[in-house]
Amino acid sequence: MLKLTAFSQAFRGNSRGFTLIEVLIALAILGIVAVAFLSALTTASTALILADERTTAESLTRTQLEYVKSQNYTAVNNVTGEWTYATIGGIPPGYSVWGLQKPGYDDYPDINYDYKAGDIIGVAWDSANCEAVNDDTGLQIVTVIIYHEGRWVLTTTAYKVQ
Repeated sequence: MLKLTAFSQAFRGNSRGFTLIEVLIALAILGIVAVAFLSALTTASTALILADERTTAESLTRTQLEYVKSQNYTAVNNVTGEWTYATIGGIPPGYSVWGLQKPGYDDYPDINYDYKAGDIIGVAWDSANCEAVNDDTGLQIVTVIIYHEGRWVLTTTAYKVQ
């Protein structure tokens, strides 16, 4: 009986248990850390999705512009000052590739997206005045616009030289 009493006194003496307040404070700190971790995880996941979307759009743009460059140059000598180039196939689901018609360059370098077209268009370009013209001088401006799920992602402009 003496040993049992000494054992129970050892736990009561210098050793004290956690109080309810200490447990609640520890749980609150743990909750704050968990919320911060989950918030960081969500932000990283969103950034990864946007980076993947941007990378796909850049790849589509490069592919389309290289395809336009590989096609024969056709001089634009008509009323509209435009020439339509073939577009690539195999566009990933949810993405769409657009071009820009001549009136979209009226306020260049600002682009008016109201004049986007389902085709890639080479517009006769006067580099001295930075404006679209009707008669081809050996230089065309080509703009590729990428949308994903109906939302704009990327616009890239390049030139096609005769």
